[in-house]
Amino acid sequence: MAVLKLNQIKQHNLAAALRQFCSCSALSRRELAARMQCDHATATRVVKKLLDDRLLCFSGKVETAHGRPREMLSLHPDSPVTLGLELGLDGVSGVILDLQGNLIGECFQSEKDCKSYPQALKMCVSELTEKLDRPLGASALAAIGTLDPERAVITECANCPQLNGWDLETFWQENLPLPMPFFTDRMIALMHRLTRQCRNWQSGLGMLVDTSNGIGMALAHDGEIINLQRRHGGE
Repeated sequence: MAVLKLNQIKQHNLAAALRQFCSCSALSRRELAARMQCDHATATRVVKKLLDDRLLCFSGKVETAHGRPREMLSLHPDSPVTLGLELGLDGVSGVILDLQGNLIGECFQSEKDCKSYPQALKMCVSELTEKLDRPLGASALAAIGTLDPERAVITECANCPQLNGWDLETFWQENLPLPMPFFTDRMIALMHRLTRQCRNWQSGLGMLVDTSNGIGMALAHDGEIINLQRRHGGE
């Protein structure tokens, strides 16, 4: 049985709270506690952290039938954005999204036009971030093939053999002055989207099979992706 550490619980609470604010225009601390099914003290600690990180801001007060007006909170208008990248069969695709999933920018760099995948990745990241007027909070990179369980090294990429052996983590450190992204393979990224957006994928055992760029597979149980901690599904 896995033992949760205190920091893991804090991160879980922060993520759960942020998801609530991403789906609502405004919430009070009391409403947040009810949605998270936690006590008011936990909700207050989470809100303080999100305010300190400029992910939330105060958005007014609402009168109540009894007691003091409730302070309402919303996502900060200048909150950090997220960079999403995918190494596909033809090149590198990228998007910049805000916390509510609104598209801020998008880019595609062909591997053939750029002469190589590494160059295409650098150009895509540069185009998306050079005019960005908001901080980058997080990034993720999905690749065809699978990733080595211990490191972000692409393996088993039959349809694009030039990608095999590419150490993405080392390349990122040496070439891109941005926070290290979360690396995963394309199947896990697709499965993550399904389990978050489709209610019928949030219970029971689900299998995703893709035949567009070869044969890939990912599994989820009750909305939790199997082997997610190893950053790969199956190829």
